[in-house]
Amino acid sequence: MRNPAAGLTVILPCAGSGTRLGLKGPKELFEILPEVCLIDLSLAHIRAVLPTNDIKVAVVIRPHKEEVVDHVRRVLPGIKVETVFFNDSYYEWPGSVFSARETFSNHNLVLLPDSILNVGKNTVNNEMGPICRDDRGSSLIKLAADALSVHKVVFGWVKCSHPRVLKKVGALRVEEDIVTAFQDKPVDSFEKYIGFWGCYAFRKEVGKSLYHFLVGSVRHRPVSLEEQPFHPAGAIPLHSYRDLGTWPVIRQFQQDYSHPNKI
Repeated sequence: MRNPAAGLTVILPCAGSGTRLGLKGPKELFEILPEVCLIDLSLAHIRAVLPTNDIKVAVVIRPHKEEVVDHVRRVLPGIKVETVFFNDSYYEWPGSVFSARETFSNHNLVLLPDSILNVGKNTVNNEMGPICRDDRGSSLIKLAADALSVHKVVFGWVKCSHPRVLKKVGALRVEEDIVTAFQDKPVDSFEKYIGFWGCYAFRKEVGKSLYHFLVGSVRHRPVSLEEQPFHPAGAIPLHSYRDLGTWPVIRQFQQDYSHPNKI
């Protein structure tokens, strides 16, 4: 049987400057726990499906961040890792992903390198992670690849209805595993949304249209999912997600994950 992840590219947008943390080096290589770099929390989802020859990785960087790519290659031996430089003609974080357009495979999965994403729930301690498989044993990569066999775009999402959280994230509404409303960092009408995305996947054929849709949302322009060539966009549930881009959140994380064996 054909591997559903065959021909999949994992895109890691690492072109940010890390100004929120004020670090001297790349934030992705910040040692958030002993011998655990920040980006390792995302790479764990790739390591969960090793060994495999069906996946490649595209790391999007600025010219001064080549050491991030070197680190990814060390952590993922046997995986093809490509260096992509951010294209300044593209816009913000959607542009970081779209900068990798020449490396797109038929299926693509975007993982943010300054976060921790739990696919499932740890029955011993809910704070342990990253949990890379759901309660049926499926990895994030398999879940994304399976969903892309049905939908052209898929968002991994976490339930949340708190306006305090929603105004800082990519908010969405999901009905019967279909995304019916979407807005990056909404400023009002929070009742429209029931969660936020922690990762997303897409087919190569809609990469450009998805980029323009996401840019419109980031710029708070009116966007309509129904008018997109990737409608309807699918949704896969995630257990939890944390953005680790600020010191208060990092310190809380370090308190919760006080022992490296928990990772």
